[in-house]
Amino acid sequence: MKRVLFILLVVATFAAGAGVMRLKYAVAQKAERLERLAAQIAEDRRDIRILEAELAHLTTPERLEDRAGQHLALMPPRPDQIILSPTHIPLRLRELTKNQAVKRQAVKRQAVKKQAGAKPPAESSDQSGGIR
Repeated sequence: MKRVLFILLVVATFAAGAGVMRLKYAVAQKAERLERLAAQIAEDRRDIRILEAELAHLTTPERLEDRAGQHLALMPPRPDQIILSPTHIPLRLRELTKNQAVKRQAVKRQAVKKQAGAKPPAESSDQSGGIR
């Protein structure tokens, strides 16, 4: 009996040792992955700072004005193209809003016609009035 117990304890000890070694190996792998990810994050943050600096340079008003002059042949607006007051805006905006209102009313009328033409749902024959 003692011999069987001794053998079981030896086997359990080896199994526990193998489990600890396996766990140690898994932890080492996770630590290496964590280090790689931390290095990647630092590199990505560095790249983001560089890209933000490039974006700030590329979107400066002076540079955009220069590039627009080179490629788009844009010119400053003439004084007659500048609207000084909202009252000088043409009436087209009001016409658009009137057309949109007319369209909305037509859609509402169609919806009402569809609802009036639809049959009401059939009532159930259940007279209990309880929750189903």
